[in-house]
Amino acid sequence: MDSSRLKDSCVCGNTEPYLNCCGRFAALEPPEFGATRAWAGFRHALHELYMYLFPLRNLYQAYWERLNGEEASHQKLMSVPEYSRTVVANFFWDYSTQFSDARPILRAARDIEGKNVRMANDFRQWGLCPLWIYFVIEKEEGQGVLRMLGNGKIARVTHDGSLPRPGSYVAARLLPYRNDLCLHPSMLVFPQSLDEVAAEARLRGICDALGVKSGAALRPDIQCEAWREHGSRFLAWWRELSLGEIESKAPDSPADWDAWIQNPLPELNGQTPVQASNHEFGRRQLGRLLSGLIRQGRDVSDPKRRLGL
Repeated sequence: MDSSRLKDSCVCGNTEPYLNCCGRFAALEPPEFGATRAWAGFRHALHELYMYLFPLRNLYQAYWERLNGEEASHQKLMSVPEYSRTVVANFFWDYSTQFSDARPILRAARDIEGKNVRMANDFRQWGLCPLWIYFVIEKEEGQGVLRMLGNGKIARVTHDGSLPRPGSYVAARLLPYRNDLCLHPSMLVFPQSLDEVAAEARLRGICDALGVKSGAALRPDIQCEAWREHGSRFLAWWRELSLGEIESKAPDSPADWDAWIQNPLPELNGQTPVQASNHEFGRRQLGRLLSGLIRQGRDVSDPKRRLGL
């Protein structure tokens, strides 16, 4: 990867600048989130955790470089902020054993405990939350209902509005916080073409390889080797499906563009370009997506005009 992008990226791993990403949550109750104080508190605590872990970012530089050598290169997915953030989260939660036999997030909990006992307890719970595949059953403003693949467990979660429509599959971490279950912002939306039979079959293969029945059976303080591997397997699965769609979806004719702006896209969190153009965050995502198409030699003047960009 371009090391300057990593250097200038947000503390959470997103390649967006800090002030456009986690920097908005440095204050406990940002003004724009006054109506959702529970979510604002969770994002502030997550911001504090990533600020604590920020000095360790040199440890995962090698992790990025290793991913560059894979056949399904992550380089082409760097325009998807949720992907780059998930890779960093996967490193902190699942991968690194440099400083402790437990994950760095658990070590952070122990170190911070003397300063804020309750936050340390939250961190310890977060450290036991695996990246797993969920099916979206319901979506409401700020709330959603997910079904965990593999065991059918149902969870009601708090989210920031990025949860895709019902019927979608997502790779996500569900983090307990102050009696709520919050959706980690690095959630990855699987392509709409993924069906339940294929998803269950692939999940069984991953579980068999790890020697577990479901994500509920994994604990980083006991099954360290399985824990450090399983997140990478889910990331590889998402890359395998999404990379092909990103490379093949670029339209050439006005009729193709007409279909493109009406279709849900994984890099827009399952929204259509028309839906994404209606809010600021979606417009930023669209800008990055269209910039990538321009680099491929595509003329994007027609969709930009239709979407009001």
